[in-house]
Amino acid sequence: MAVFAIAGCGGGDNGRSDGNGEPLADTQSLVVAAAAAPETLDPLTTNTADGLEIARQIFEPLTGSVKGAQSNKRIDGLVISWQRSASGRVWLARLRKGIKFQDDTRLDARAVVVNARRWRTSPINMVSIGAQLRKVTAPRSTLVRFSLREPESDLPSKLASPHLGLVSPKALDPPSGREAKVTRVKEAGSGPFKLDSASKKKVVLLANEGWWARSRGISPLLGKVTFIWEPDQERRIASLKSNRAQLATGLDHAGFDQLAKDPNVQVLGMQDGSGYASALWLRGINLSKLGASSLAAAWITSVHS
Repeated sequence: MAVFAIAGCGGGDNGRSDGNGEPLADTQSLVVAAAAAPETLDPLTTNTADGLEIARQIFEPLTGSVKGAQSNKRIDGLVISWQRSASGRVWLARLRKGIKFQDDTRLDARAVVVNARRWRTSPINMVSIGAQLRKVTAPRSTLVRFSLREPESDLPSKLASPHLGLVSPKALDPPSGREAKVTRVKEAGSGPFKLDSASKKKVVLLANEGWWARSRGISPLLGKVTFIWEPDQERRIASLKSNRAQLATGLDHAGFDQLAKDPNVQVLGMQDGSGYASALWLRGINLSKLGASSLAAAWITSVHS
């Protein structure tokens, strides 16, 4: 689990909204001071907390729900319903209609089949679900059939892993998905954020103006999130205290104790030896009441699986 703290606020509030009670995405930004740049942003193969957190904003898993930060409204994610056979060996997933990847490729049942083929055949894989899949087919454009080797009582929860974020087939080589590698991250996902740039010094994410949930009254809390890579913990703490960054990850107990003494950082708790803290407010949102230690809850509306 990444350790993080938030201090101060990024950007200002001009009071505008998107007409659905949610703030416009371009009015707020966040800078994250992180320990090390991930080797990849491929959700299936990334093996760092920061890499997976970034990938989750770009690539959406099949199962999940999205909720507006300023309302109690919650809607299903990419799959709107599941059906399970009596044996537990067959599951049917009904997809939301009209969803597209950021590169305008349709996110339909065939795209899910391609991704499932990749889960099953990738030599580098951070999850074990691929071995459980005997066959995945697309009876209709919005219907995916999962045939399993063994009975499974809760396939949806296993497919909620951020490692199983869906990638546009056009961003895979080969596009069939078999042992495929991600050839590009830009415009390859369907999530609330898209990759703007990535270098050895930083990664910049911008709100995806075409995200499907926007038309349903839910939009990201932030318009821009920048990860800056600072291997030295003292530099990350200094960035946090100076408000160069509003969030820092990878802090050990000494770092946490140091920040806990800072009056500008509110300590919220400790979990499994990891501490996190938060400013009281970010653009009118009480972060301490978002109810999740997930980094996602701080910078977007709160995409929880």
